[in-house]
Amino acid sequence: MKVDNRVVLIGGFHETVELAEELGFEVAGIVDSKPSTCEICKKYPYLGNDEWLCEQGVSDQIHSVIITPDRPKLRESLSMRYLAADFKLPVVCHPSVSPSARLSDGVLVQRLAYVSSGCSLASGVRINVGALVMHDVRIGSYTTVAPAAVLLGGVSIGKRAYIGANATVLPGVEIGDDVIVGAGAVVTKDVPEGVVVAGVPAKQIN
Repeated sequence: MKVDNRVVLIGGFHETVELAEELGFEVAGIVDSKPSTCEICKKYPYLGNDEWLCEQGVSDQIHSVIITPDRPKLRESLSMRYLAADFKLPVVCHPSVSPSARLSDGVLVQRLAYVSSGCSLASGVRINVGALVMHDVRIGSYTTVAPAAVLLGGVSIGKRAYIGANATVLPGVEIGDDVIVGAGAVVTKDVPEGVVVAGVPAKQIN
């Protein structure tokens, strides 16, 4: 983390700004569609949009970016764009992550979240505030786990899924690519790719 300590945040999410500060990153500025109105984010320069940074960032000695948006497909497309422009995607995680967990580039684990032993988080996964990821969970690239969601032991989640706030996925359940799990849902059985589920127990609604 110290080698490429100077970063730009893509998207002005104040929770991520605070976490980056806490972890010792030097925040060079924020890139977004428009300047943030958040007082925390306003401490840092607004650097314009994606096109500006992709053209100017590396030459200005900004080698790493933190991709903050919650939407999995947007986070994936932004990550691909910055990787193609030779930026690095650092791992940004609160210390409450087991040493045996495997975290790939661009993973973001927010404050008050917990990632237990034997877990595997692929590129660009976002674990939000207060989420609980129990032992041996596997999460595919660019999936978002929303605040206070609970993934119990042995759960497997595909790429670009969205697990809603306060949702619970029971042990051993497999969730496919591009699935959306509604807020507060309790997922008791496997979910095929590309569907939306909600309710207790969760049922397909699309």
